[in-house]
Amino acid sequence: MKRKVYVGQYAGGDTCGINVLSVDDATGEIESVDFAGNLSNTLWLTLSQDESHLYAARDRGITVFDMQDAHLKMTAQYEIGHTQPCHMSLSGDGRRLYFAEYSDSVCGIVDLISGEVSSVELSGGGPNLPRQ
Repeated sequence: MKRKVYVGQYAGGDTCGINVLSVDDATGEIESVDFAGNLSNTLWLTLSQDESHLYAARDRGITVFDMQDAHLKMTAQYEIGHTQPCHMSLSGDGRRLYFAEYSDSVCGIVDLISGEVSSVELSGGGPNLPRQ
């Protein structure tokens, strides 16, 4: 069985972006299928449940790709106004994308229907104060 694997690159420049690979589970063979270039710092990728969209956390925002036969077509970008999200998750109905950002302690929601982005900056600390 072959499956698609999506790999983001945390670096800048036009040779960086998202690689789409095909992996054969039986043989372990890996083949490059597609590449969306000139996308710096794609730190976190989230695939929709029906595999029709790929969401990429990037510098100061989130980019949405439509999946057309495993090829990436950019369809939307959402600016979040802070540094880069380090985690994303879709709501069960696929209408909202939740994100969290580490450096500025920001979390928020992208309404994928209206395009509205809402976020809140959190405060507090953990048990390891030197890391806070």
